[in-house]
Amino acid sequence: MRITNLLAGVAVKDLSQSIAWYALLTGSAPTRRSAEGAEWHFEGGCCLRLTQQQGGFFGGAVTMVVDDLDEQLEQMSNAGLRPIQRKDAEAVRIAFVRDPDGNQLALVQVMSAALAS
Repeated sequence: MRITNLLAGVAVKDLSQSIAWYALLTGSAPTRRSAEGAEWHFEGGCCLRLTQQQGGFFGGAVTMVVDDLDEQLEQMSNAGLRPIQRKDAEAVRIAFVRDPDGNQLALVQVMSAALAS
C-alpha cells in the first residue's frame, strides 16, 4: 500500500468553539464550512475536518508536520495557545497541544532529511 495523502477528522462537541480554536492554531479560517462541520485544506492536498458530534466518541489524535516549530509555537503563543508538552530529539521536534474537547494534536518538525521523504 502506498499512501499519497491523508484526511484527518476530529469529532468535536461545540463546532463554533472548535472552529475558533483551530483558526487560532492554524492562523487561518476554515477553507470550507457547513452546518455539519468545517475543513482546512493545506499545501499538498492535506485536509483537517471537524465534525460536530452530540454524545459519542471524543479524544482523537492528529499529527501536523510543520516546517518551523518555533515559528508555529510563536504564532500559537500570540494567539493565547500553549503546548502541554515538548519533546526534542535528533530527528524530530514535537509540541503537543489539546483542543477544547481534549483531542491531542502533535506539531512535528522533521529535523532529519531521511525522515522527511
